[in-house]
Amino acid sequence: MSYSVGPLAGGSDPTRYLMSAYHTATETGFVELEIFNSRDADMQGGVYNFIDNINIAPPGADFETASNNISVAGAGSVDMTLNAGPSWAGEPYLVLAAESVFPGFVLDGIRVHLNYDTILLYSLQNANGANFENSQGTLDASGAAVFTFNTLGPLPAMLGRHFPFEYFILTSSSVPRPIRYASHPVMINFVP
Repeated sequence: MSYSVGPLAGGSDPTRYLMSAYHTATETGFVELEIFNSRDADMQGGVYNFIDNINIAPPGADFETASNNISVAGAGSVDMTLNAGPSWAGEPYLVLAAESVFPGFVLDGIRVHLNYDTILLYSLQNANGANFENSQGTLDASGAAVFTFNTLGPLPAMLGRHFPFEYFILTSSSVPRPIRYASHPVMINFVP
C-alpha cells in the first residue's frame, strides 16, 4: 500500500488530517481515512488518535482497465473503460490524470481524487490529444466510453511512478456546476 498524510484540504482545524492511500490486494480500490489527532487541554498528556471517518470504496466497476501497468521500454498504451450506466447516456465526460491523489480538492461539492498539479493541467490542456485518446466526449447509449492513454515512446524516467486517472461527468448545459459526477481513480503503474 502506498499512502500520504497531510492536513485536511480546505480544513480550518490543524489537528484533522486526511490519509489517502492506494492499495492492491486481491482487489484494488481507493481508500480515504480522516484521522483526528488531539492533545488534552494542558498539553501535558499524550496524543489521542482516532479515525473520525472512513470511506473504503469497492473496486470501481464504473472505471476499469484490463491492466494497471504500462512499460517504459517502448511505446505502449492502456485502455480504460468508463461504465457510468444508462442513466448517464449521452452526457459529456472528461478523463484527467495527476501525479497523485493527495490532497485532492473539492469542486462544486464533488470530491476530486486527483492532486491539482502539472500532470492534471497537462491532461486537461491535451484532452483528446495523442497521449489522451478519447479523453473527452459523450457517453454512448449504455453510458459507456473507452479512453486510451498512450506513452508515444520510451519513458525510462517514469519507471516506478504511478499516475491516477479519474473521469468526470460534466453538465451539458451552462449551469454553474460543471461537474456532476467523479469516479474513483484508476492507478497506472510505470514498469520496466
